[in-house]
Amino acid sequence: MKYTPADLFVLAKRYGNPRRSYLLVDPLQAKHLPVSPTKSLSMMDELGSQLAAAHPDVGCIIGFAETATAIAGAAAMHFPPETVFVTTTREPRKPNPFVLDFSEEHSHAVSQLLDISLIAKLLKFSLLNDRSVLLIDDEISTGKTARNIIHAIDQRLPLLERYGKGFVLGSVINRMSAEQREAFAAEGICCDSLIYMDENDLEKRVSAFDVEQPSGLERLVERKFSEVDLSESAKIPDARRGGVFVHDLRMWLNAFVEAALSALASCRSVSAGERVLVLGTEECMLPAIMLGAELEKRVNAVVFSHSTTRSPIGICSAEGYPVTEGYRLSSFYEAGRDTYIYDPAEYDLAVVVTDSKDALQRRKAMEDITKIFGEVRDFVMINA
Repeated sequence: MKYTPADLFVLAKRYGNPRRSYLLVDPLQAKHLPVSPTKSLSMMDELGSQLAAAHPDVGCIIGFAETATAIAGAAAMHFPPETVFVTTTREPRKPNPFVLDFSEEHSHAVSQLLDISLIAKLLKFSLLNDRSVLLIDDEISTGKTARNIIHAIDQRLPLLERYGKGFVLGSVINRMSAEQREAFAAEGICCDSLIYMDENDLEKRVSAFDVEQPSGLERLVERKFSEVDLSESAKIPDARRGGVFVHDLRMWLNAFVEAALSALASCRSVSAGERVLVLGTEECMLPAIMLGAELEKRVNAVVFSHSTTRSPIGICSAEGYPVTEGYRLSSFYEAGRDTYIYDPAEYDLAVVVTDSKDALQRRKAMEDITKIFGEVRDFVMINA
């Protein structure tokens, strides 16, 4: 399918971010806005097919947190099984010689980490010689974040620069100018995206919107929820910690979906035509989207998916503005961290998929979710 800017881009305003006031919201990404998970996966698969066909020499894929973890994971599954998949993360980590830090300077959370331990191991045994590294993000505007991570990798892994075939920048949207792309190409770094947009003054466009901050939850009522722990064999792989092979990623995600469907059936069956939300949490997006797509396929339920996010987006009721309702809630992962959810709707069932290991924190966040989606009849949290 050929996508257009109208399919993949609406403009929102960040709240309280002096570095960049605008935010590109992808209606099909299943991040900030609810969308059919099948439609979301179709877009991600389109990008994956395009990248795999054009760049068969890729040996390693790096997805950017927070918003591109699902896009990169879905795209990675179009590559050979021995391909390495790893994501950056904003989750705190203990000091480690294989953990790089770099900056995403326009973001609400500037610092990012990348665990290169698996990549370093493969380099040691010459298994990434003549292979390229594919960086996948949802949107590339100037390429500055890509330059930051490439510089960090080159500093720590000079063998990759010596024996590898360089870097590829993959994205859903690319807003770099022709001159910027040519400068990357001169350095052996090529760009490959679903759509290209001319750089324009988005700061000026978004300044027309008068936004408010997402609401608190003080007056909303908490509801009961069910909690399901999956067996270790069905736990999803943590691609933030060194990375996984695409073969294992595919195998584990499929095992997770089957186990989650079974666990869900044991506590709350889903009927055809019911409205179901499958919600991811921060960097844990792809398992929720895949579970939602299977519910659409097998049960013929009306399913939507999106996820909690660390991005504070301004709320506005003006015509054409994409985010009209939003709430601030506790993080599933860390006390004291604000996260957000946007445009909640009415559902018969809300299923939350999280890979948080903090039992107390995820229950606190889940209590917040039940307040936000107060009209939902049933809530289930699946600990993946």
